[in-house]
Amino acid sequence: ANLNVRLSVSESESLKTIKTRNGQAYLKFIEARQEFRSLQIRRIDRAVALLEEAIGLDPNYTEAHTLLAWILTLQSWPAFKENQSKLASNRERIKTHLSIASKLNPASSDIHLVRANYAMTYLDDVKLAEQMVQEALELNSWPELPTTLCICTAVTVNVVKGNLKRAKEIAEVARKVEPGNIFILNDSFFIDMVEGDMDGAAKKMEQALQLMDVPIFRYQTGWAYFHQGRYEESIELLLQAFKGQAYTPTAISAYLSNAYYKIGNLKKSDAYKDTVEVKLAGGETHVLADLAAIAAVRGQDDLALTYLERHQKESIVSMAYLINVDPVFRKYEDYPRFRALREKMKYYE
Repeated sequence: ANLNVRLSVSESESLKTIKTRNGQAYLKFIEARQEFRSLQIRRIDRAVALLEEAIGLDPNYTEAHTLLAWILTLQSWPAFKENQSKLASNRERIKTHLSIASKLNPASSDIHLVRANYAMTYLDDVKLAEQMVQEALELNSWPELPTTLCICTAVTVNVVKGNLKRAKEIAEVARKVEPGNIFILNDSFFIDMVEGDMDGAAKKMEQALQLMDVPIFRYQTGWAYFHQGRYEESIELLLQAFKGQAYTPTAISAYLSNAYYKIGNLKKSDAYKDTVEVKLAGGETHVLADLAAIAAVRGQDDLALTYLERHQKESIVSMAYLINVDPVFRKYEDYPRFRALREKMKYYE
């Protein structure tokens, strides 16, 4: 493996206190951080492999276990999730690495944040996620070298829970813990989306794209443009978003279907919808929330709610992020069926 990694001053300094005595394991960890921060699918997969190698060299390397659990959790989010088998495998691996990391360093704020993300993503429990975030902040035990981007889980969980004031406060903590973390712009985008400030959301993503042109930011910029009514621009960005990557997440296909529907191109809209339905027919139940977004835009409210109910019963991953952030579902907030979905994920507690 290529271990010709140039360390920054902060990374060199943190080598003095990092929780491993194995230099090769540490270098693999650093390279994995760099690969992960690229936010490119293939490079994220390589980060996973590097962390597994680091753990092979030092099974008690807490930070490597934590970062690996975090990346595996992120792969279940809408812009990254691939298929049910990978999601199921990741779930067991996350549990294993979190268990080891928690035993090695039970007072780690980073580990609590990954547990928060796991609770929201796989356990469908936003209340537990909120508690984990609060414990992480109270511990205030951030590593010398942050696990990377993980701090923003604290913001995202509160956005998903609807605690926007708290989310904004934690964003300020995030800026201090990991200055320059581009995901703080991402979190601000989520806050704007929930508040209904689509212009602000679009500007945050445009700024993120200028700093780092990666698929997830193209997707979210296109998502914001859709909610501004800029459908042609939305289509352009969504088509570009994951071009050349290993696969196209169904969240992209869903919003391409929605954007084409809005401009009256039903043929293309149905074609993208069909690609998602094919996934569902193949047993990929994690796409049910994406089909719900398509139905919601088409005004098929009963079908949208049915898809969401099926998702909660059948999918291995939660839809907490999507139904609490995506504006297409806002019209259902007072529907008893929608409230029942939120109650099961402990949204109101």
